[in-house]
Amino acid sequence: MKYVHFLALFLIGFKLLAQQDPVIGQYQFTQMMFNPAYAGAGEVTSFDLQVRKQWLGLDGSPTTGLLSGNTSLYNKYMAVGLTLVYDEVGINQNTDLFGAYSYAINFSETIKLSFGLQLGFTSFNFNYGQLNLDDPSDADFTDAPNGFLRPNFGTGIFLAAKKYYLGISVPRMLDVTDGNGNEVYRKHYYVSGGFILDPFVEMKIKPYFLLRYVNPEAKSLELGSNFLLSRVVWVGINTRNLKSIGMMFTVLFSNIRAGYSGEFLNDGLTSSVYNTHELYVGIDLSLFNNTLKQVRLY
Repeated sequence: MKYVHFLALFLIGFKLLAQQDPVIGQYQFTQMMFNPAYAGAGEVTSFDLQVRKQWLGLDGSPTTGLLSGNTSLYNKYMAVGLTLVYDEVGINQNTDLFGAYSYAINFSETIKLSFGLQLGFTSFNFNYGQLNLDDPSDADFTDAPNGFLRPNFGTGIFLAAKKYYLGISVPRMLDVTDGNGNEVYRKHYYVSGGFILDPFVEMKIKPYFLLRYVNPEAKSLELGSNFLLSRVVWVGINTRNLKSIGMMFTVLFSNIRAGYSGEFLNDGLTSSVYNTHELYVGIDLSLFNNTLKQVRLY
């Protein structure tokens, strides 16, 4: 029980500490969230919506919503996209809005390298009214800003091929401080990759990884594998830092994807109490002279 109380206090926080980007489990079709060069990777017009509730039942636990869209343009070399992310953790309520542009160099009919750039802003908000303070006049809070807006920009590269992909990105290049000089955000570095195996006619296997680095104390490595069955169902399993286990299930309805994923901690203390749930829906359209693919693999 002490562990849970400590975790709750950590999430709520009595000081403004550098925050991390929100975590999304089913990110295979929404990688533009952390890499602007992913825009246009599917060579279609795509819209995606995700909602994630982490550690359900724990006060102050993270809640994340993602809405994104991206499209290849007529010449297939250029693509644009837009990402809106809402993330709430304890007293922190942040909203990101970023527009992305990518340009691709084709090495062959099945291999291309995209360079991406995104521009936008983050709205940082702090709801101090949720805190039960012993001293409501504490200057650490009375003098702290309730919210502010900061512009930012990011960049990335994405290598897309028929059987594999690899991405490297820094989605927000600028560290952010508030008006009092407190650091509230530090830039993140991402490396993502995956490849496709075809062991059977009606099955494809996609092992993948996602490395996220902020500093030596804040880094994560996600490893997973998804299985495409009969071209209508994705099922998968993953782990993050070997401290959580996740499972996902996505059904394909022609050009529509709908899925659910769940995660639980395997630390022996909270795994049976506070689980994580995530819902996802996406749609591909044949706009701007794009051609729908039978099945998108990433």
